[in-house]
Amino acid sequence: MYRFDEIKGYEEIIQHFQNAIKLNKISHAYIIEGEGGKGKKRIANTYAKVMQCQAHGTEACDVCSSCRAYDSGNHPDVIHIHASKKTGIGVDDIRDQVNKDVYIKPYVYDYKIYIIHDAEKMTVQAQNALLKTLEEPPIHVRFILLATHTHTFLPTILSRCVVIRLRALSQKCIEDYLEEDLGVPDYQAKLYASFARGNMGRALALRHSESFHEMRSDMIQVMMVISHKDKVEAMEQVEIFEKYKDEKQDFLDLMLTWLRDLMVIKSLGDLEPLIHMDNKNLLLKQVPYLSYNRISSLIDGIEQIRKYDRLHINYTLLVEVMLIQAMNSK
Repeated sequence: MYRFDEIKGYEEIIQHFQNAIKLNKISHAYIIEGEGGKGKKRIANTYAKVMQCQAHGTEACDVCSSCRAYDSGNHPDVIHIHASKKTGIGVDDIRDQVNKDVYIKPYVYDYKIYIIHDAEKMTVQAQNALLKTLEEPPIHVRFILLATHTHTFLPTILSRCVVIRLRALSQKCIEDYLEEDLGVPDYQAKLYASFARGNMGRALALRHSESFHEMRSDMIQVMMVISHKDKVEAMEQVEIFEKYKDEKQDFLDLMLTWLRDLMVIKSLGDLEPLIHMDNKNLLLKQVPYLSYNRISSLIDGIEQIRKYDRLHINYTLLVEVMLIQAMNSK
């Protein structure tokens, strides 16, 4: 079911939509902009559902015929527009699914709502075709355009829409949702939230991602080897860095969270909250073998890799330098 009170982190946006409904000042066209996983579809569907709700409140009642139809996925007056070709949304898509239909009154409910998915993929011709309707929309029609960005839109399209941009959520917001709403243990919630980059959908995907957990296991293996004094074995770990070359930022971020936990234990003891709490025993085993200098050397090395990787310097060479410097530190 779609409800405003179940959308986390976008209170100002929800308040905007609810005020528009309450004051009967619903814009005829919105663009909701945000990367995949940030909740564009959920917000759009919730707004459309509440607009059509027969209780005419600022939250869906969930019991009227419109709400039940929406939740079943068969609402007659909400039309979802998708690209018919891989190349994007063409002029024929807009003409056939919007322009030929838009002047027909709603079949049952108050509005006819068009939700255009991946709207940034509309061709210029498609946008011009849509523009004619946006300039003089029928009174019963509302548009919600979903887009990952707005730089491909014509200025005339942007000028006729209210643009809602979904910002990155705070790490705490994501942590709280995972813990309080989904029952995820606090240390796991902290781990997923720290890698979500403000994207709730990404946090939820990481929770069930086998590849992410495999990456984490490989990172722990690297750190276990580095805690020993065998330089040859340490240099062999370059293969693992190569394995995640296309995901190097995530792998390096995982290393930083592990190093952060080691620093916390060394400085404050093991009573403080740890990101890798489920591997607390492994962390405790490493602490005596990893000096502050070696940990600092690894942290500096990771920052150097990031700095010089942007300059397209050989990634493998950067990793080797980091490992050599770490193993040589006292």
